[in-house]
Amino acid sequence: MNIQTIKRTSRTRSPLRDCCDDKCPAGARNHYFLGKRLTPDSYRLEQSYGIERRRLINRAIHGWGVVYGLGLAIAGGDKTSRLEAGELQVKEGFALDQLGRELIQTRDIALTIDNLLILDGDGKPVWAKGPDLDERLEGFSHNPEHCWRLSAHYAEQTIGPVDLKDPCSCDRREWDQICETIVYSIERIDCDDCCVPWKCTLHCCCAPDTLCCEERKASRDEIVSKQRSLREEFAKRIEEADDEPELIAKLRADYERRLKELEKRHRPIDEKVHPRGGCACLCQHLTGLEFGDDCVRLTDIGDCIRADLAHGVPLACLQLARDKCDHWAISTIVDACGPRRLVKRNDLLFDLINGCDLTRIIEIGWAPWRFTEDKVPFHDFVEALGWQDSKGDPYEEYTTRDFWVRFSRPVRIDTLKPDAFQMIVMSDQGDDFWRRSYRVPVVAIDTGRIPAEQDDPPNHVRSARLVVGGLWLHNSVTDNDTIFAQGETFVEIWFHGDLVEDCLGQTVDANARGRALLPSGNGGPGDSLLSSFTVARRDPPKIVEASPARQGRRSTPTAS
Repeated sequence: MNIQTIKRTSRTRSPLRDCCDDKCPAGARNHYFLGKRLTPDSYRLEQSYGIERRRLINRAIHGWGVVYGLGLAIAGGDKTSRLEAGELQVKEGFALDQLGRELIQTRDIALTIDNLLILDGDGKPVWAKGPDLDERLEGFSHNPEHCWRLSAHYAEQTIGPVDLKDPCSCDRREWDQICETIVYSIERIDCDDCCVPWKCTLHCCCAPDTLCCEERKASRDEIVSKQRSLREEFAKRIEEADDEPELIAKLRADYERRLKELEKRHRPIDEKVHPRGGCACLCQHLTGLEFGDDCVRLTDIGDCIRADLAHGVPLACLQLARDKCDHWAISTIVDACGPRRLVKRNDLLFDLINGCDLTRIIEIGWAPWRFTEDKVPFHDFVEALGWQDSKGDPYEEYTTRDFWVRFSRPVRIDTLKPDAFQMIVMSDQGDDFWRRSYRVPVVAIDTGRIPAEQDDPPNHVRSARLVVGGLWLHNSVTDNDTIFAQGETFVEIWFHGDLVEDCLGQTVDANARGRALLPSGNGGPGDSLLSSFTVARRDPPKIVEASPARQGRRSTPTAS
Protein backbone atom coordinates (compact mmCIF):
# COMPACT_ATOMS: atom_id res chain seq x y z
CA MET A 1 0.00 0.00 0.00
CA ASN A 2 1.48 3.36 -1.06
CA ILE A 3 1.14 6.72 0.62
CA GLN A 4 -1.51 7.98 -1.81
CA THR A 5 -3.72 4.97 -1.08
CA ILE A 6 -3.36 5.56 2.66
CA LYS A 7 -4.38 9.22 2.34
CA ARG A 8 -7.30 8.38 0.12
CA THR A 9 -8.50 5.75 2.58
CA SER A 10 -8.20 8.18 5.50
CA ARG A 11 -10.65 10.57 3.80
CA THR A 12 -13.38 7.94 3.53
CA ARG A 13 -15.98 7.26 6.17
CA SER A 14 -15.03 5.28 9.27
CA PRO A 15 -15.26 1.47 9.11
CA LEU A 16 -18.24 1.66 11.50
CA ARG A 17 -20.20 3.74 9.01
CA ASP A 18 -19.11 1.58 6.09
CA CYS A 19 -20.53 -1.60 7.66
CA CYS A 20 -23.91 -0.03 8.42
CA ASP A 21 -26.87 0.26 6.07
CA ASP A 22 -30.59 0.72 6.32
CA LYS A 23 -31.38 -2.99 6.36
CA CYS A 24 -31.23 -5.23 9.42
CA PRO A 25 -32.70 -8.68 8.73
CA ALA A 26 -31.88 -9.91 12.26
CA GLY A 27 -34.17 -7.30 13.80
CA ALA A 28 -33.71 -3.56 14.29
CA ARG A 29 -34.56 -1.63 17.44
CA ASN A 30 -34.80 2.05 18.12
CA HIS A 31 -31.76 4.08 19.12
CA TYR A 32 -32.94 7.02 21.18
CA PHE A 33 -31.17 10.38 21.27
CA LEU A 34 -32.10 13.95 22.13
CA GLY A 35 -34.00 15.50 19.25
CA LYS A 36 -35.05 12.16 17.71
CA ARG A 37 -38.36 12.48 15.86
CA LEU A 38 -40.77 9.73 16.94
CA THR A 39 -43.47 8.60 14.50
CA PRO A 40 -46.00 5.76 14.57
CA ASP A 41 -43.43 3.68 12.70
CA SER A 42 -40.97 4.24 15.54
CA TYR A 43 -43.37 2.76 18.07
CA ARG A 44 -44.32 -0.07 15.72
CA LEU A 45 -40.63 -0.93 15.37
CA GLU A 46 -40.18 -0.87 19.14
CA GLN A 47 -43.15 -3.15 19.65
CA SER A 48 -42.35 -5.62 16.88
CA TYR A 49 -38.74 -6.03 18.07
CA GLY A 50 -39.84 -7.26 21.51
CA ILE A 51 -42.65 -9.41 20.11
CA GLU A 52 -40.48 -11.12 17.50
CA ARG A 53 -37.67 -11.82 19.97
CA ARG A 54 -40.12 -13.33 22.47
CA ARG A 55 -41.75 -15.54 19.85
CA LEU A 56 -38.35 -16.66 18.60
CA ILE A 57 -37.43 -17.84 22.09
CA ASN A 58 -40.83 -19.50 22.51
CA ARG A 59 -40.56 -21.66 19.42
CA ALA A 60 -36.80 -22.29 19.66
CA ILE A 61 -36.58 -23.23 23.35
CA HIS A 62 -40.04 -24.11 24.59
CA GLY A 63 -41.57 -25.65 21.46
CA TRP A 64 -45.27 -25.57 20.69
CA GLY A 65 -48.42 -27.19 22.05
CA VAL A 66 -50.62 -26.97 25.12
CA VAL A 67 -48.77 -25.72 28.20
CA TYR A 68 -51.63 -26.26 30.66
CA GLY A 69 -55.39 -25.95 30.99
CA LEU A 70 -57.81 -25.87 28.02
CA GLY A 71 -59.76 -28.77 29.53
CA LEU A 72 -62.96 -29.88 27.80
CA ALA A 73 -66.47 -30.77 28.98
CA ILE A 74 -69.51 -31.80 27.00
CA ALA A 75 -73.19 -31.26 27.72
CA GLY A 76 -74.53 -34.27 29.62
CA GLY A 77 -71.10 -35.44 30.69
CA ASP A 78 -71.56 -33.99 34.20
CA LYS A 79 -74.84 -33.77 36.07
CA THR A 80 -73.80 -30.45 37.62
CA SER A 81 -72.89 -28.95 34.24
CA ARG A 82 -74.92 -25.98 33.03
CA LEU A 83 -74.10 -26.68 29.40
CA GLU A 84 -76.95 -27.02 26.99
CA ALA A 85 -77.28 -29.76 24.40
CA GLY A 86 -74.72 -29.40 21.63
CA GLU A 87 -72.38 -27.17 23.69
CA LEU A 88 -68.72 -27.87 24.36
CA GLN A 89 -66.98 -26.12 27.23
CA VAL A 90 -63.33 -25.12 26.82
CA LYS A 91 -61.75 -24.14 30.10
CA GLU A 92 -59.12 -21.47 30.69
CA GLY A 93 -55.60 -22.34 29.66
CA PHE A 94 -52.40 -21.44 27.82
CA ALA A 95 -50.77 -22.78 24.65
CA LEU A 96 -48.03 -21.88 22.17
CA ASP A 97 -48.45 -22.28 18.42
CA GLN A 98 -45.76 -23.28 15.88
CA LEU A 99 -44.70 -19.65 15.38
CA GLY A 100 -44.20 -19.07 19.12
CA ARG A 101 -47.34 -16.99 19.60
CA GLU A 102 -49.14 -17.22 22.93
CA LEU A 103 -52.73 -18.50 22.98
CA ILE A 104 -54.24 -17.35 26.26
CA GLN A 105 -57.79 -18.01 27.41
CA THR A 106 -58.60 -16.43 30.76
CA ARG A 107 -62.12 -17.79 31.28
CA ASP A 108 -64.27 -20.78 30.44
CA ILE A 109 -66.25 -20.50 27.21
CA ALA A 110 -69.00 -22.58 25.60
CA LEU A 111 -68.65 -23.50 21.93
CA THR A 112 -71.37 -24.61 19.55
CA ILE A 113 -71.30 -25.61 15.92
CA ASP A 114 -72.31 -22.03 15.05
CA ASN A 115 -69.23 -20.35 16.56
CA LEU A 116 -66.71 -22.90 15.31
CA LEU A 117 -64.82 -22.52 12.06
CA ILE A 118 -65.48 -25.52 9.80
CA LEU A 119 -62.36 -26.30 7.74
CA ASP A 120 -62.45 -28.30 4.56
CA GLY A 121 -59.84 -30.79 3.37
CA ASP A 122 -57.53 -27.94 2.31
CA GLY A 123 -57.76 -26.15 5.65
CA LYS A 124 -60.00 -23.41 4.26
CA PRO A 125 -63.09 -22.25 6.16
CA VAL A 126 -66.63 -23.11 5.17
CA TRP A 127 -68.39 -19.78 5.54
CA ALA A 128 -72.04 -20.82 5.14
CA LYS A 129 -74.20 -20.78 8.27
CA GLY A 130 -77.65 -22.12 9.15
CA PRO A 131 -79.25 -24.65 6.79
CA ASP A 132 -76.46 -24.14 4.28
CA LEU A 133 -73.95 -25.22 6.90
CA ASP A 134 -75.84 -28.46 7.42
CA GLU A 135 -75.66 -29.11 3.69
CA ARG A 136 -71.93 -28.43 3.67
CA LEU A 137 -71.40 -30.74 6.66
CA GLU A 138 -73.30 -33.48 4.89
CA GLY A 139 -70.53 -33.46 2.33
CA PHE A 140 -68.00 -34.16 5.07
CA SER A 141 -69.88 -36.45 7.42
CA HIS A 142 -72.42 -38.99 6.20
CA ASN A 143 -72.81 -40.55 9.65
CA PRO A 144 -72.22 -39.61 13.30
CA GLU A 145 -69.30 -42.06 13.56
CA HIS A 146 -66.99 -39.73 11.68
CA CYS A 147 -64.48 -37.75 13.76
CA TRP A 148 -63.50 -34.09 13.85
CA ARG A 149 -60.32 -32.52 15.22
CA LEU A 150 -60.80 -29.46 17.41
CA SER A 151 -57.97 -26.91 17.16
CA ALA A 152 -57.17 -23.53 18.70
CA HIS A 153 -55.77 -20.75 16.48
CA TYR A 154 -54.02 -17.48 17.21
CA ALA A 155 -56.18 -14.49 16.21
CA GLU A 156 -56.14 -10.71 16.40
CA GLN A 157 -59.19 -8.53 16.87
CA THR A 158 -59.15 -4.77 16.41
CA ILE A 159 -61.08 -2.91 19.13
CA GLY A 160 -61.73 0.72 20.06
CA PRO A 161 -62.70 2.44 16.79
CA VAL A 162 -61.37 5.98 16.36
CA ASP A 163 -62.70 8.29 13.61
CA LEU A 164 -60.08 10.69 12.23
CA LYS A 165 -60.24 13.59 9.77
CA ASP A 166 -57.25 14.12 7.49
CA PRO A 167 -55.99 17.59 6.41
CA CYS A 168 -57.77 16.96 3.11
CA SER A 169 -61.02 16.56 5.09
CA CYS A 170 -61.16 12.84 4.28
CA ASP A 171 -62.69 10.79 7.07
CA ARG A 172 -61.01 7.53 8.00
CA ARG A 173 -61.26 5.02 10.82
CA GLU A 174 -58.45 3.63 12.93
CA TRP A 175 -58.47 1.21 15.84
CA ASP A 176 -57.14 2.01 19.25
CA GLN A 177 -56.00 -1.51 20.26
CA ILE A 178 -55.38 -5.01 18.98
CA CYS A 179 -56.75 -7.81 21.15
CA GLU A 180 -54.85 -11.11 20.89
CA THR A 181 -57.44 -13.86 21.17
CA ILE A 182 -58.25 -17.44 20.15
CA VAL A 183 -60.63 -18.89 17.59
CA TYR A 184 -61.53 -22.57 17.36
CA SER A 185 -62.01 -24.81 14.35
CA ILE A 186 -63.01 -28.38 13.56
CA GLU A 187 -61.73 -30.43 10.64
CA ARG A 188 -62.71 -33.92 9.45
CA ILE A 189 -60.13 -36.60 10.20
CA ASP A 190 -59.99 -40.36 10.22
CA CYS A 191 -61.01 -41.68 13.65
CA ASP A 192 -57.92 -43.90 13.65
CA ASP A 193 -55.82 -40.71 13.60
CA CYS A 194 -57.35 -39.29 16.79
CA CYS A 195 -54.59 -40.64 19.02
CA VAL A 196 -51.66 -41.11 16.64
CA PRO A 197 -48.41 -40.16 18.45
CA TRP A 198 -46.48 -37.18 17.13
CA LYS A 199 -43.52 -38.08 14.98
CA CYS A 200 -40.04 -37.62 16.39
CA THR A 201 -38.22 -34.62 14.96
CA LEU A 202 -34.83 -35.93 16.08
CA HIS A 203 -33.31 -38.10 13.33
CA CYS A 204 -29.80 -39.51 13.57
CA CYS A 205 -27.92 -41.17 10.74
CA CYS A 206 -24.80 -43.31 10.91
CA ALA A 207 -22.79 -41.37 8.32
CA PRO A 208 -19.12 -41.07 9.36
CA ASP A 209 -18.87 -37.43 8.27
CA THR A 210 -21.13 -35.91 10.93
CA LEU A 211 -20.24 -32.28 11.45
CA CYS A 212 -19.12 -32.20 15.07
CA CYS A 213 -16.62 -35.01 14.51
CA GLU A 214 -15.37 -33.82 11.13
CA GLU A 215 -11.85 -33.01 12.30
CA ARG A 216 -11.37 -36.33 14.08
CA LYS A 217 -12.73 -38.77 11.52
CA ALA A 218 -10.35 -40.91 9.50
CA SER A 219 -10.36 -44.37 8.02
CA ARG A 220 -8.23 -47.18 9.42
CA ASP A 221 -6.19 -47.26 6.19
CA GLU A 222 -5.24 -43.58 6.59
CA ILE A 223 -4.18 -44.14 10.19
CA VAL A 224 -2.03 -47.16 9.27
CA SER A 225 -0.42 -45.22 6.43
CA LYS A 226 0.46 -42.26 8.68
CA GLN A 227 1.76 -44.58 11.38
CA ARG A 228 4.02 -46.27 8.82
CA SER A 229 5.38 -42.93 7.55
CA LEU A 230 6.04 -41.75 11.11
CA ARG A 231 7.84 -45.01 11.97
CA GLU A 232 10.02 -44.82 8.84
CA GLU A 233 10.86 -41.19 9.55
CA PHE A 234 12.06 -41.84 13.08
CA ALA A 235 13.84 -45.08 12.13
CA LYS A 236 15.95 -43.08 9.68
CA ARG A 237 16.64 -40.34 12.26
CA ILE A 238 17.68 -42.91 14.90
CA GLU A 239 19.98 -44.58 12.39
CA GLU A 240 21.61 -41.21 11.71
CA ALA A 241 22.06 -40.60 15.44
CA ASP A 242 25.24 -42.72 15.20
CA ASP A 243 24.79 -44.54 18.53
CA GLU A 244 24.35 -41.42 20.67
CA PRO A 245 22.29 -42.75 23.64
CA GLU A 246 20.90 -39.38 24.78
CA LEU A 247 19.82 -38.37 21.28
CA ILE A 248 18.32 -41.81 20.59
CA ALA A 249 16.35 -41.68 23.85
CA LYS A 250 15.07 -38.22 22.98
CA LEU A 251 14.04 -39.36 19.50
CA ARG A 252 12.21 -42.40 20.90
CA ALA A 253 10.29 -40.22 23.39
CA ASP A 254 9.42 -37.78 20.60
CA TYR A 255 8.24 -40.69 18.44
CA GLU A 256 5.93 -42.03 21.19
CA ARG A 257 4.48 -38.56 21.79
CA ARG A 258 3.71 -37.95 18.11
CA LEU A 259 2.27 -41.43 17.73
CA LYS A 260 -0.18 -40.81 20.59
CA GLU A 261 -1.17 -37.44 19.11
CA LEU A 262 -1.77 -39.11 15.76
CA GLU A 263 -4.01 -41.80 17.28
CA LYS A 264 -5.90 -39.25 19.34
CA ARG A 265 -6.46 -36.94 16.38
CA HIS A 266 -7.46 -39.64 13.90
CA ARG A 267 -9.20 -42.18 16.09
CA PRO A 268 -12.04 -43.79 14.07
CA ILE A 269 -15.49 -42.46 14.83
CA ASP A 270 -16.82 -45.86 15.93
CA GLU A 271 -14.22 -45.99 18.70
CA LYS A 272 -15.13 -42.62 20.21
CA VAL A 273 -17.14 -42.45 23.40
CA HIS A 274 -19.61 -39.57 23.66
CA PRO A 275 -22.02 -38.60 26.43
CA ARG A 276 -25.64 -39.73 26.23
CA GLY A 277 -26.99 -39.11 22.76
CA GLY A 278 -23.59 -38.43 21.26
CA CYS A 279 -22.42 -35.08 19.93
CA ALA A 280 -22.63 -36.39 16.37
CA CYS A 281 -26.38 -36.98 16.43
CA LEU A 282 -27.33 -33.77 18.22
CA CYS A 283 -24.99 -31.64 16.12
CA GLN A 284 -26.33 -33.14 12.93
CA HIS A 285 -29.93 -32.57 14.03
CA LEU A 286 -29.52 -28.99 15.24
CA THR A 287 -27.41 -27.77 12.32
CA GLY A 288 -30.04 -29.07 9.92
CA LEU A 289 -32.93 -27.16 11.48
CA GLU A 290 -34.35 -24.15 9.69
CA PHE A 291 -34.40 -20.80 11.43
CA GLY A 292 -38.15 -20.40 11.06
CA ASP A 293 -39.95 -17.13 10.64
CA ASP A 294 -42.45 -14.80 12.24
CA CYS A 295 -44.54 -14.52 9.10
CA VAL A 296 -48.10 -13.91 10.20
CA ARG A 297 -50.62 -15.55 7.89
CA LEU A 298 -53.92 -14.17 9.11
CA THR A 299 -57.27 -14.74 7.41
CA ASP A 300 -60.23 -12.40 7.84
CA ILE A 301 -63.04 -14.30 9.51
CA GLY A 302 -65.40 -11.39 10.23
CA ASP A 303 -66.18 -9.20 13.25
CA CYS A 304 -62.83 -7.43 12.87
CA ILE A 305 -61.00 -10.72 13.58
CA ARG A 306 -58.15 -12.21 11.62
CA ALA A 307 -56.87 -15.70 12.46
CA ASP A 308 -53.99 -17.95 11.44
CA LEU A 309 -55.72 -21.11 10.24
CA ALA A 310 -52.49 -22.77 9.11
CA HIS A 311 -50.90 -23.16 12.56
CA GLY A 312 -53.62 -24.49 14.86
CA VAL A 313 -52.92 -26.27 18.14
CA PRO A 314 -54.91 -29.56 18.22
CA LEU A 315 -56.97 -30.05 21.38
CA ALA A 316 -59.36 -32.97 21.00
CA CYS A 317 -61.21 -35.36 18.74
CA LEU A 318 -65.00 -34.85 18.58
CA GLN A 319 -68.04 -36.35 16.97
CA LEU A 320 -71.13 -34.58 15.62
CA ALA A 321 -74.73 -35.70 15.63
CA ARG A 322 -78.17 -34.45 14.65
CA ASP A 323 -80.02 -32.50 17.35
CA LYS A 324 -83.77 -32.29 17.97
CA CYS A 325 -84.12 -29.78 15.14
CA ASP A 326 -82.24 -32.10 12.78
CA HIS A 327 -79.20 -29.78 12.69
CA TRP A 328 -75.63 -30.91 13.20
CA ALA A 329 -74.31 -30.32 16.74
CA ILE A 330 -71.36 -31.37 18.92
CA SER A 331 -72.26 -34.66 20.59
CA THR A 332 -69.22 -36.55 21.90
CA ILE A 333 -65.60 -36.06 22.99
CA VAL A 334 -63.84 -39.06 21.45
CA ASP A 335 -60.40 -38.26 22.83
CA ALA A 336 -59.53 -35.15 24.86
CA CYS A 337 -55.77 -35.78 25.08
CA GLY A 338 -54.59 -37.94 22.17
CA PRO A 339 -54.46 -35.20 19.50
CA ARG A 340 -52.68 -32.75 21.80
CA ARG A 341 -49.03 -31.86 21.56
CA LEU A 342 -47.81 -30.86 25.00
CA VAL A 343 -45.17 -28.34 26.04
CA LYS A 344 -43.13 -30.00 28.80
CA ARG A 345 -42.22 -27.47 31.46
CA ASN A 346 -39.12 -27.86 33.61
CA ASP A 347 -41.00 -29.17 36.63
CA LEU A 348 -42.81 -31.68 34.41
CA LEU A 349 -39.51 -32.83 32.90
CA PHE A 350 -38.10 -33.48 36.37
CA ASP A 351 -41.26 -35.44 37.23
CA LEU A 352 -40.80 -37.53 34.09
CA ILE A 353 -37.16 -38.18 34.96
CA ASN A 354 -38.29 -39.43 38.37
CA GLY A 355 -40.97 -41.58 36.75
CA CYS A 356 -43.86 -39.89 38.56
CA ASP A 357 -46.24 -41.08 35.83
CA LEU A 358 -45.27 -44.76 36.12
CA THR A 359 -47.03 -47.64 37.86
CA ARG A 360 -44.99 -49.53 40.45
CA ILE A 361 -45.27 -52.58 42.69
CA ILE A 362 -46.02 -51.31 46.19
CA GLU A 363 -46.65 -54.56 48.09
CA ILE A 364 -45.80 -58.27 47.80
CA GLY A 365 -47.22 -61.19 49.76
CA TRP A 366 -43.89 -62.87 50.59
CA ALA A 367 -42.29 -59.67 51.91
CA PRO A 368 -41.18 -61.17 55.32
CA TRP A 369 -38.94 -63.66 53.51
CA ARG A 370 -36.98 -61.30 51.31
CA PHE A 371 -33.39 -60.46 52.25
CA THR A 372 -33.59 -62.69 55.34
CA GLU A 373 -30.69 -64.87 56.39
CA ASP A 374 -33.02 -67.41 58.01
CA LYS A 375 -34.28 -70.34 56.00
CA VAL A 376 -38.02 -70.46 55.39
CA PRO A 377 -39.53 -73.61 56.97
CA PHE A 378 -40.77 -75.98 54.31
CA HIS A 379 -44.30 -76.24 55.74
CA ASP A 380 -44.58 -72.40 55.69
CA PHE A 381 -43.50 -72.40 52.06
CA VAL A 382 -46.05 -74.99 50.91
CA GLU A 383 -48.83 -73.33 52.90
CA ALA A 384 -47.96 -70.07 51.13
CA LEU A 385 -48.40 -72.01 47.89
CA GLY A 386 -51.96 -72.88 48.91
CA TRP A 387 -51.34 -76.45 50.11
CA GLN A 388 -53.65 -77.77 52.87
CA ASP A 389 -53.42 -81.56 52.94
CA SER A 390 -52.85 -84.54 50.65
CA LYS A 391 -56.55 -85.38 50.48
CA GLY A 392 -57.25 -82.70 47.93
CA ASP A 393 -57.69 -83.34 44.24
CA PRO A 394 -54.21 -83.27 42.70
CA TYR A 395 -55.66 -82.32 39.32
CA GLU A 396 -57.04 -79.03 40.63
CA GLU A 397 -55.14 -75.79 40.34
CA TYR A 398 -53.96 -74.13 43.53
CA THR A 399 -54.38 -70.40 44.11
CA THR A 400 -51.39 -69.40 46.21
CA ARG A 401 -51.88 -67.65 49.52
CA ASP A 402 -48.84 -65.40 49.73
CA PHE A 403 -47.42 -65.12 46.22
CA TRP A 404 -49.15 -61.97 45.02
CA VAL A 405 -48.20 -58.42 44.07
CA ARG A 406 -50.11 -55.15 44.43
CA PHE A 407 -49.76 -52.26 41.96
CA SER A 408 -49.89 -48.53 42.66
CA ARG A 409 -52.26 -47.99 39.72
CA PRO A 410 -54.74 -50.17 37.81
CA VAL A 411 -53.20 -52.46 35.19
CA ARG A 412 -54.85 -54.05 32.20
CA ILE A 413 -56.19 -57.49 33.08
CA ASP A 414 -55.55 -58.80 29.55
CA THR A 415 -51.80 -58.19 29.99
CA LEU A 416 -51.57 -60.14 33.27
CA LYS A 417 -50.56 -63.48 31.79
CA PRO A 418 -48.63 -66.33 33.49
CA ASP A 419 -45.55 -65.51 31.44
CA ALA A 420 -45.22 -62.20 33.35
CA PHE A 421 -44.15 -64.23 36.41
CA GLN A 422 -41.47 -66.83 37.00
CA MET A 423 -40.90 -68.88 40.14
CA ILE A 424 -37.65 -70.81 39.91
CA VAL A 425 -36.55 -73.43 42.48
CA MET A 426 -32.83 -74.29 42.51
CA SER A 427 -30.99 -77.15 44.16
CA ASP A 428 -27.30 -77.92 44.73
CA GLN A 429 -27.89 -81.69 44.65
CA GLY A 430 -25.85 -83.53 42.05
CA ASP A 431 -22.44 -85.05 41.51
CA ASP A 432 -21.27 -82.43 39.03
CA PHE A 433 -21.74 -79.49 41.49
CA TRP A 434 -24.03 -77.58 39.14
CA ARG A 435 -26.93 -75.69 40.68
CA ARG A 436 -29.93 -76.99 38.82
CA SER A 437 -33.02 -74.88 38.38
CA TYR A 438 -36.65 -75.93 37.98
CA ARG A 439 -39.51 -73.66 36.96
CA VAL A 440 -42.70 -73.86 38.98
CA PRO A 441 -45.68 -74.30 36.62
CA VAL A 442 -47.58 -70.99 36.94
CA VAL A 443 -50.77 -71.91 35.10
CA ALA A 444 -52.93 -68.83 35.68
CA ILE A 445 -53.17 -65.43 37.39
CA ASP A 446 -55.86 -64.64 39.95
CA THR A 447 -56.79 -60.94 40.07
CA GLY A 448 -59.48 -60.82 42.73
CA ARG A 449 -57.41 -60.19 45.87
CA ILE A 450 -57.49 -56.38 45.86
CA PRO A 451 -60.89 -54.90 44.94
CA ALA A 452 -61.02 -52.22 42.27
CA GLU A 453 -61.29 -48.64 43.45
CA GLN A 454 -64.14 -46.32 42.56
CA ASP A 455 -62.44 -44.51 39.67
CA ASP A 456 -60.67 -47.55 38.21
CA PRO A 457 -61.55 -48.18 34.56
CA PRO A 458 -63.25 -51.46 33.61
CA ASN A 459 -61.11 -54.50 32.81
CA HIS A 460 -58.32 -53.20 35.07
CA VAL A 461 -57.15 -54.64 38.39
CA ARG A 462 -54.86 -53.67 41.27
CA SER A 463 -53.26 -57.03 42.10
CA ALA A 464 -52.08 -60.36 40.69
CA ARG A 465 -51.83 -63.70 42.53
CA LEU A 466 -50.07 -66.79 41.18
CA VAL A 467 -52.00 -69.99 40.47
CA VAL A 468 -49.83 -73.13 40.32
CA GLY A 469 -50.43 -76.61 38.94
CA GLY A 470 -51.90 -79.15 41.36
CA LEU A 471 -49.94 -82.16 40.08
CA TRP A 472 -46.67 -80.37 40.66
CA LEU A 473 -47.63 -79.23 44.17
CA HIS A 474 -48.83 -82.71 45.25
CA ASN A 475 -45.68 -84.35 43.97
CA SER A 476 -43.44 -81.73 45.59
CA VAL A 477 -45.04 -82.30 49.00
CA THR A 478 -45.71 -86.06 49.06
CA ASP A 479 -42.95 -87.62 46.97
CA ASN A 480 -39.71 -88.76 48.55
CA ASP A 481 -37.58 -88.00 45.49
CA THR A 482 -38.54 -84.33 45.27
CA ILE A 483 -35.69 -81.85 45.57
CA PHE A 484 -37.31 -80.40 48.72
CA ALA A 485 -36.61 -83.71 50.51
CA GLN A 486 -32.97 -83.82 49.48
CA GLY A 487 -31.70 -80.54 50.94
CA GLU A 488 -32.29 -76.83 51.16
CA THR A 489 -33.52 -75.09 48.03
CA PHE A 490 -33.21 -71.57 46.68
CA VAL A 491 -36.27 -69.81 45.30
CA GLU A 492 -36.24 -66.87 42.87
CA ILE A 493 -39.40 -64.99 41.94
CA TRP A 494 -39.35 -62.79 38.84
CA PHE A 495 -41.92 -60.27 37.67
CA HIS A 496 -41.44 -58.90 34.17
CA GLY A 497 -42.83 -55.36 34.05
CA ASP A 498 -42.29 -55.09 30.29
CA LEU A 499 -45.20 -57.48 29.74
CA VAL A 500 -47.82 -55.67 31.85
CA GLU A 501 -49.42 -52.36 30.85
CA ASP A 502 -51.20 -49.96 33.19
CA CYS A 503 -54.31 -47.88 32.57
CA LEU A 504 -52.17 -45.20 30.89
CA GLY A 505 -50.73 -47.60 28.34
CA GLN A 506 -47.28 -47.68 29.98
CA THR A 507 -45.44 -50.73 31.24
CA VAL A 508 -44.92 -51.27 34.96
CA ASP A 509 -41.69 -49.84 36.42
CA ALA A 510 -40.67 -53.05 38.16
CA ASN A 511 -36.96 -53.21 38.86
CA ALA A 512 -35.48 -52.71 42.32
CA ARG A 513 -33.34 -49.75 43.40
CA GLY A 514 -30.40 -51.54 44.92
CA ARG A 515 -31.66 -53.49 47.92
CA ALA A 516 -34.78 -51.34 48.17
CA LEU A 517 -37.34 -53.67 46.64
CA LEU A 518 -40.53 -51.72 47.42
CA PRO A 519 -41.82 -49.61 45.97
CA SER A 520 -40.24 -50.90 42.79
CA GLY A 521 -38.85 -48.80 39.97
CA ASN A 522 -35.97 -46.54 39.06
CA GLY A 523 -37.83 -44.01 36.91
CA GLY A 524 -38.04 -45.95 33.65
CA PRO A 525 -40.92 -48.07 32.36
CA GLY A 526 -40.58 -51.84 32.23
CA ASP A 527 -37.70 -54.01 33.46
CA SER A 528 -37.96 -56.89 35.95
CA LEU A 529 -38.24 -57.36 39.69
CA LEU A 530 -36.24 -60.16 41.34
CA SER A 531 -36.80 -61.46 44.86
CA SER A 532 -35.15 -64.53 46.40
CA PHE A 533 -35.15 -66.57 49.59
CA THR A 534 -34.00 -69.98 50.85
CA VAL A 535 -36.32 -72.86 51.83
CA ALA A 536 -35.18 -75.37 54.47
CA ARG A 537 -35.15 -79.09 53.75
CA ARG A 538 -38.42 -80.92 54.15
CA ASP A 539 -37.91 -82.44 57.58
CA PRO A 540 -38.23 -85.16 58.62
CA PRO A 541 -38.24 -87.09 55.34
CA LYS A 542 -40.58 -90.05 55.54
CA ILE A 543 -41.77 -92.80 53.29
CA VAL A 544 -45.20 -91.95 51.98
CA GLU A 545 -47.45 -93.57 49.47
CA ALA A 546 -47.07 -92.06 46.03
CA SER A 547 -49.70 -89.46 45.23
CA PRO A 548 -52.46 -90.32 42.73
CA ALA A 549 -50.74 -88.10 40.20
CA ARG A 550 -47.47 -89.93 40.71
CA GLN A 551 -49.15 -93.33 40.54
CA GLY A 552 -50.88 -92.42 37.32
CA ARG A 553 -47.65 -91.20 35.79
CA ARG A 554 -45.77 -94.37 36.70
CA SER A 555 -48.47 -96.81 35.62
CA THR A 556 -47.86 -99.00 32.59
CA PRO A 557 -50.54 -98.87 29.94
CA THR A 558 -52.24 -102.19 29.24
CA ALA A 559 -53.44 -103.51 25.94
CA SER A 560 -57.10 -103.06 25.30
